[in-house]
Parts: sequence; structure tokens; C-alpha cells
Amino acid sequence: MTERAQEGWGDPQRLPPPINSAYSEWFFFQEANGTVYFVSNRPGGLGGTDIYRAPQESGRPAVVEDVGAPINSKDDEWDPLVLPGGRTLVFASTRPGGAGGADLYVSYDDGRGGWTAPVNTGDGFNTQAYESAPSLSPDGKYLFFARYDGKHSSLYWVAAAALERFRGH
Repeated sequence: MTERAQEGWGDPQRLPPPINSAYSEWFFFQEANGTVYFVSNRPGGLGGTDIYRAPQESGRPAVVEDVGAPINSKDDEWDPLVLPGGRTLVFASTRPGGAGGADLYVSYDDGRGGWTAPVNTGDGFNTQAYESAPSLSPDGKYLFFARYDGKHSSLYWVAAAALERFRGH
């Protein structure tokens, strides 16, 4: 992390444990409520890379938890993006059953502190290429993502509301 001052950005500082470990952590995302999501290859996960979260509770040290199944699988999951309101999670995965390469998946808050079974976003999002890196426009109306075909990367966008069509699948 780094802090911004009047004269510019400060020197980068490594986040302390338990966010950082002796393994690799990347694809950091923080919700408005302070909950941190990231990806790691630390031991104890379900696959090669798993999505983790660290809910922020005032006055308590951070506790990192593997998001677990059904989000994480024996394959790789990464690029977590939680939409405003905390009820929709978009991420990339190499799990079987996709269009090929890596695909974008969406899951919804199950009302019990977990997530519903991920749904492959299919046509309009995924192709035989690698889709990843979901992000939102500042106003939250548009979902941007990257597509890598093995030679070139391109950016695409759709209305974020398009993710609602997968709810209940």
C-alpha cells in the first residue's frame, strides 16, 4: 500500500501478515465496508490458486479465510470483484465446463455468509480465449474485462446489470 500526500505518493509498504505470507498474494480488491479479497497460492487451499477474504472488524486483527467451495475449486480462481452492495462476486477460473482457457463466473450472496454455486457467464462474455480482470466503471454501471487470445489482449465492456440474468441459474 502507499499513501497519497500533497506532494505525491509515498513509498510503497508491504501489507503485514496475515494478508501477505511467505507465498504469493495478488489481485487485491477491497469492498467499501473494508473487507479485503485477494488470491494466493498459500497452502491449505482447494486448488493451485484460491480466493481469500479478510473481513475488517474495528479493533480486531485481520483474519484471513479461504472463501472455500463453491467459489474455489481444484482448479485456479483469481481476479475477485465484489460489486457494490456486496451481493455479487465476479471472478476468473480455469474450472472445467467453460468456453475454454479461462472464463468469467458470477456468484451471489447466499444469505448465510457464503456464495451460491458459480455460473459461467457464457456467450457475451466468454470465448475460447482467456477472459479475466473484471472491473467496474466508477459509477458502477459498466463491467470491463480483458480477453487474451494468445497473441493480443483486448478490453471489453458490458452493462453491469447484465450479470443479473444469471441469478437463480
